Amino acid sequence: MWRPCISVWVMLAMVVVVLSACVPIEAKMGRWPEGPSTRTLGRTIPVGGPNDVGGAGDGTPPPTEGATSNSSAGQLPGAGPHEGEETEELSDTATWLTYTNREYRFRLSYPPHLVIETLDERMLATLDPSPVAGVDFRDPRGDVAAIAPPAFSVRVFENGERLSLEEWLRAHQLFRPQAGWVSEPVTLAHVSGLKIVSSTLMAPGWWIYVARGEHIFQLTPLGQEAERMLDTFAFE
Repeated sequence: MWRPCISVWVMLAMVVVVLSACVPIEAKMGRWPEGPSTRTLGRTIPVGGPNDVGGAGDGTPPPTEGATSNSSAGQLPGAGPHEGEETEELSDTATWLTYTNREYRFRLSYPPHLVIETLDERMLATLDPSPVAGVDFRDPRGDVAAIAPPAFSVRVFENGERLSLEEWLRAHQLFRPQAGWVSEPVTLAHVSGLKIVSSTLMAPGWWIYVARGEHIFQLTPLGQEAERMLDTFAFE
């Protein structure tokens, strides 16, 4: 009478054993156990793994909500590189000093750390062609300041015949197209003239020439700061 019931219990026990044996098989097939997880790209990845959302793949924790990152849209408002550079440039030129030459009626601004050196007749005579006036703006800072070329220089030449600018430059060997030198028109903030670019590798390698009346003005910048001085050159 009890034998059929005993058989039923034996069969149920065998079913439980079989089901219990299936659990490790699923684990061996690569299934993750249930628990906290983050779903991305259709996959379930356990939280705390190396590929956490917001992590860098090296264990870096995800960014805190409200924090500013250094991405392309993470710069502070009003502090972009171009705006900052422009403000700095304006503040620099605002502190510049102004040099005025009453005899030849020109002026220009220069940084306050530069010192002015006016060429005397002996120094002018050593130049070829010999100018009638010259002024250098030198940077006294540094160990080689005594022998370094000026940061900016102005030379004034006579043009009594009132030749055109290019004719005068050719006549005085200051423009040598046969040697590969190039001449191109240039317009500064207050004056216009010619830019002469030599084929040599010696600095500065180029000059600005401006004609006015019976005089030719040679402007020689050396460096980016000196090039900014060009736009301050003007006639009285």
